[in-house]
Amino acid sequence: MSKKGKTAVLSIAIILVIGFLFGIVFISKVIPPGEEWISYQNDEVIQIIDAQLQGIDMESVVKEKSGYIVEKSIHEIQQEVEKGNLSYEEITAVCLSVSN
Repeated sequence: MSKKGKTAVLSIAIILVIGFLFGIVFISKVIPPGEEWISYQNDEVIQIIDAQLQGIDMESVVKEKSGYIVEKSIHEIQQEVEKGNLSYEEITAVCLSVSN
């Protein structure tokens, strides 16, 4: 390979490395890390959920309703809601207790 060819390949390689590094820095500045990204407006969401679950006895709901929810498909859960066996508040209560 001629000297001009080697210089061109080296120049392209340097440009690619600089572009890659710039991309990594740009992405790390634009997208917040892990938890911070996931918990966007977390306090507001928790307040809304707590207000919706106010007055629900979580223990009894989990005992009575978890069979309708745990290891069931979304379609099966929706059928139970349509039958009147579950409410969305109960689904939320069971999911929150199972995830803890």
